[in-house]
Amino acid sequence: KCPDLSSAFQKGLDIIRAFRKKPSADLVKRFTIEGDIHRVNTVTFGMATSPELVTDDIRGAVKGIAFGAVYGRSMKSLAAALKMPLEVVENIFKLFFSKLRNAAKWLLDIEKFAQSHQFVSSGLHRRRNLFGLMLFKTLKENKALRGVFNALSRRSRNSPIQGLGSDLGFAGARLIEKTTWWVTKDDPKWRKNLPLLNCNMVHDSSEMEAKYAFILPAIEIIEYGLTLGNQRKAKELHGMDFSVDLAIEMEIGPNLAMTQKWAPGFRDKT
Repeated sequence: KCPDLSSAFQKGLDIIRAFRKKPSADLVKRFTIEGDIHRVNTVTFGMATSPELVTDDIRGAVKGIAFGAVYGRSMKSLAAALKMPLEVVENIFKLFFSKLRNAAKWLLDIEKFAQSHQFVSSGLHRRRNLFGLMLFKTLKENKALRGVFNALSRRSRNSPIQGLGSDLGFAGARLIEKTTWWVTKDDPKWRKNLPLLNCNMVHDSSEMEAKYAFILPAIEIIEYGLTLGNQRKAKELHGMDFSVDLAIEMEIGPNLAMTQKWAPGFRDKT
């Protein structure tokens, strides 16, 4: 649990709930600014006085460096990827670990745990075995093997995060299809082909296909399956509690990221 992060996430959820009760353009603007964890982090790091003053470039840099810190990337590789001076990246790294103390402590503690136990666990108690860390002192001290040590250290941090995201994604996908079947089981037109299908999924996103006539029920089922329903299932099966409720972002329409495969050059014109 990281109170310094969860409070920022919770604020975004509170704005969403207020929007559902009484939609307004002001709440949409507030969510894109106050509910943006990366803008909030930029203020937390002292790089801006309010989320409204955070530029897109600075937001992107803070996001990239925060993710890099979580996943154990080196500052040199991040500086090269973000095309930023190394000293700037180093400064944001220091701010990350000094301002978000609970998150930083967890990152360091999980590495130490992996080195002494040779595994890490997610919130659902799924283990990722890291037997190579039985030789962590040898790996760390031997220059030829240091790359192996660094890779195992990254997995120590990464596995409980992305592994949990993947497990929750699969559980949510299953719940979505079961709910869709239950809602449509008495309608003969959907018996051969469900009106809502999972098409593709990775640890942090899912692509689904819905019939036009089923768009509105699909939105409700997807949100339930990936948020509240998913939380209830995680609690029922694994005893996992959430300090902050799950939330998702949804895009409706053609997937522009895939157009290059069937319409080369299309994205260059948009």
